[in-house]
Amino acid sequence: MKLLQSVIPFNGMCVFFFMFMLFSSTNLQAIYQNIDGTSTIQWEDVRVLFDTTITGTPDSAKGFVKFRDGFVVDTGVTVTLDITKPIGGVINAGPGGTSVGATGEMRLMRPIVLESSATMPNGAIIDGRGYTIEFDGDFELPTK
Repeated sequence: MKLLQSVIPFNGMCVFFFMFMLFSSTNLQAIYQNIDGTSTIQWEDVRVLFDTTITGTPDSAKGFVKFRDGFVVDTGVTVTLDITKPIGGVINAGPGGTSVGATGEMRLMRPIVLESSATMPNGAIIDGRGYTIEFDGDFELPTK
């Protein structure tokens, strides 16, 4: 260990740099069951994974919630969207959401807006319940 310590000093700066590099990756995901933007603004800068296997409770996002890097709806999960801000980033819900054959679903509780940065590379299962989806800019749906 002394040889390693002389080559790479283990001090606070080294640990800080390692942690910064680890958490600054855009591939990291935050795992949620519910995001509540009704009393405070919720800005999600990393891709969010909706997964009910942790608590078994239904997943939802409501109020002033801003997805900048999209989200993933895991297999067998239905996420209820009742949000006021446009969605950006990669959205994976439905076949191929997190793996081949995933069957996650998005359920709309109000109209939603997809920013021009939003993509659905694997398509999506969307229960629109009569609400609209507005496409802001050039949005392409995959052909399958």
